[in-house]
Amino acid sequence: MHCLSIKVLEKSKYNKMAIKLVSSNYHYISIDSDVLIEAAEQAKWGCLHNHTQLFYRYLKNLLMKVLH
Repeated sequence: MHCLSIKVLEKSKYNKMAIKLVSSNYHYISIDSDVLIEAAEQAKWGCLHNHTQLFYRYLKNLLMKVLH
């Protein structure tokens, strides 16, 4: 997240790198709704093509509830 906050990495690159770390069984990786959206797109979830915005809002709200 530090590299993202100081703008060393673009958000899309961070999302892809976070997924690679999780896939490699790394623990304590910071993820947010954008990372989850990227993971779902990589998994080719069919619902994303028609409902990406709705799905994004749902995940963001879910994360906000979990984090608070």
